[in-house]
Amino acid sequence: MSAVLDQFDARLAELGARIGRLLAADVRSFFPQTVRDRFTDASALADAMDDDALAALKADTVTAAEALAATVEQRLSPATAWLGAASPPKDAPGTPSLATHPPVAEVISEIERTVAAFLHVRGLGADAPVAYRLPMRFIDGENLATLTMNLWKAVQRRQEHRAKAGAAANAAAHGERRRRWDEA
Repeated sequence: MSAVLDQFDARLAELGARIGRLLAADVRSFFPQTVRDRFTDASALADAMDDDALAALKADTVTAAEALAATVEQRLSPATAWLGAASPPKDAPGTPSLATHPPVAEVISEIERTVAAFLHVRGLGADAPVAYRLPMRFIDGENLATLTMNLWKAVQRRQEHRAKAGAAANAAAHGERRRRWDEA
């Protein structure tokens, strides 16, 4: 029975690692896009910046985006980030968001804080909040909506299987106690 449960754990870990890679890839585009948008909106700063300073800003942005993407993937790739996943709310219409899963919620907060700090240091609209939204588009052949649906299904199957395994173990223990009583 435990080999089958390991199979359920492996499925969760595999889906989680794919989600981590997808979100890391999204951060690589979200971070520079956010900086670019803030740069183009900050007319006084943008107009005063020479080409060398702009090239340095772009290089710093790419470096920071890569570092943040690596952090996202590192935090969401371990199996432990996914094996504690609780079932999504039963009354939620449609597919529940991954934002309800604590490791993902923490990563979203980390993305927003990191990008906001980067913008603040560079004087690019620190007063406007940074809002990261989970991607809805295909990234590297993956779709977060599909991965999310598959993850919650895998969590539910794992929990159902564990409940059945627990009931079978309880029935076996009950039968063993009955046998011992009868043979005593």
